Order: sequence, then C-alpha cells, then structure tokens
Amino acid sequence: MAAASPLTAREQEIAWLAARGGTSRSVAEGLHLSVRTVENHLQNIYGKHGISGRAELADALGRALPSPERGEDHDA
Repeated sequence: MAAASPLTAREQEIAWLAARGGTSRSVAEGLHLSVRTVENHLQNIYGKHGISGRAELADALGRALPSPERGEDHDA
C-alpha cells in the first residue's frame, strides 16, 4: 500500500462516516453536502491511501488516523 497523504479535516470526517457503514447519501445528508461531493471526497481519500474502495477503508483508516470516538487530536 502507498504511504497515505494527509487527509483534510473534511476528508477525515467523511472517511470515518463511510468506514462506519454510512452510505454516500446518508453522509451527504448528515453533513449538508451533495452525494456527488461526498463521492468525490471518497475518491480522493482512496487515492491518498492507495485503496480501491470502501471495503478497504476501515483498515486504511485504522493505520492512518486517530479515532474520533477516543477524542484523539486529528491535527497532531
């Protein structure tokens, strides 16, 4: 797997929601975005992590990002 480039704050938010099972539509509605915007962010996330889709997303995030549930700092 390629080394991950830093995700933007919005990409982190979308990535976690998608990795936890959120559909593009549910993520879009929750964040007041269009489905197309969410899908574009997901494609950027996949590219930065060298993955091909949602099936690999949770594993990639586990290696690259702190969990928002644990209250860890995303900007560190």
